[in-house]
Amino acid sequence: MIDISKKLDQELWNRISDFKLDNENAQLPFTEKLMEQNQWSRYFALRAIVEYKRFMYLCAVLPNGASPPKVVDEVWHLHLTYTQNYWYDFCGKILLKDIHHIPSNGGKDDLELHKRWYQDTREQYKFYFEESPPDDIWPDPNQKLEAKFQISKKMGKHVCCNKLANANSFKFYFIPKTQPI
Repeated sequence: MIDISKKLDQELWNRISDFKLDNENAQLPFTEKLMEQNQWSRYFALRAIVEYKRFMYLCAVLPNGASPPKVVDEVWHLHLTYTQNYWYDFCGKILLKDIHHIPSNGGKDDLELHKRWYQDTREQYKFYFEESPPDDIWPDPNQKLEAKFQISKKMGKHVCCNKLANANSFKFYFIPKTQPI
């Protein structure tokens, strides 16, 4: 069990930290499914789950909620598909409140709003957990392109034309072309 900041509601954090996303009776447990869907290593998937739990703690204690990085959002999206586990077990028994996923409506104004909200979430993370969030999971929004490349390398994906391609760099080598075709 991680004993962190005195600022934390330790009882809430302990419940969240101890919550198991994996059902040991499942043929494809949560972590394995997360790894498969995102081509993540076990190590990275387990780190992403820890960061998801920290994010959900922030959602539970901050009056205006929190905004996740892409990696954490992937964990959240998968958890939402386990409706009984998410709504009844996690929100109902662990968080003691419902946490709804509110996606962006799109557009420049909404993008700026979410960027500020995300930056505030990163600051709140530092306040509550008394450390900076890991950059490979919580990239600085001002370092977007560089961070996206770094995340993609950590996740085992390849960047192509500034977009992530679902190519597994843990299994394949990528050789750059010396000249355009």
